[in-house]
Amino acid sequence: MRLFVGTMVILVAPKLFGYLCLFFDRETARRFGGWLRTGLSVILETVLSALIAPVMMVMQTVVVAEIFTGSAVGWNAQRRDDGSIPLRAIVRRHLGHMLFGVIFGMAAYAVSPAFLAWLSPLVLGLMLAIPVSAASGQQRLGRALRRLGLLTIPEETHPPDVLVRANVLAEERQAEPSKQADALLRIAEDAALRTLHSNMLPTTDRRRKGEFDVDLLLGIAKLDEAENLEEAVSMLSSREKLAVLGYRAGFERLCQHIAL
Repeated sequence: MRLFVGTMVILVAPKLFGYLCLFFDRETARRFGGWLRTGLSVILETVLSALIAPVMMVMQTVVVAEIFTGSAVGWNAQRRDDGSIPLRAIVRRHLGHMLFGVIFGMAAYAVSPAFLAWLSPLVLGLMLAIPVSAASGQQRLGRALRRLGLLTIPEETHPPDVLVRANVLAEERQAEPSKQADALLRIAEDAALRTLHSNMLPTTDRRRKGEFDVDLLLGIAKLDEAENLEEAVSMLSSREKLAVLGYRAGFERLCQHIAL
């Protein structure tokens, strides 16, 4: 019991102290939506964190185990769009976590019902991995919570002037027709930009002997085959353009194409 109480104090005390500070700062409390909404947000966030934490622990344990076994591991970039993920992908990702939670719960119950009660937050988090993951990625649910004033920050309810101005400029830019030219066309039209870009490229080849960048080779081949720069732009993929601009050999071939 002492271990449990100590763990809960470490986890909950910062949130509780932060919430209590609002009672001494009415303006900050108002910006967060008031004492009631902030209190509900703290409770909701605590419950969600408790449900998500077991899944994160299992995923991190698997990564550590893969490192010890020599398996290739990586960390993909986070999704910064609306967060929508097909349900099939969610089930495929978390089915193992859910099954592990069921088996773990049955094993704990076989030891003792009281032991299962102690482990219920861990077991519930694993068993509910699929619905929690699906719900937390729903834009509609997030907007509903925002309308209720839950899980919001002052920058959302009372955005600062610089953020308001940035949003206005972003909307104006989206409303205007796109004026952004292709990178290859821009660099072809600006000799100073070509010189600057050339000076920033590595002077030595970064690849090791026997290693070849497929995108670079394809990009150079398409540049050789294209009759003009516009045709080359239409033929090159984004990865090939990046390779051509990122390697001195590709950039020099591009400059030769521009000079024709």
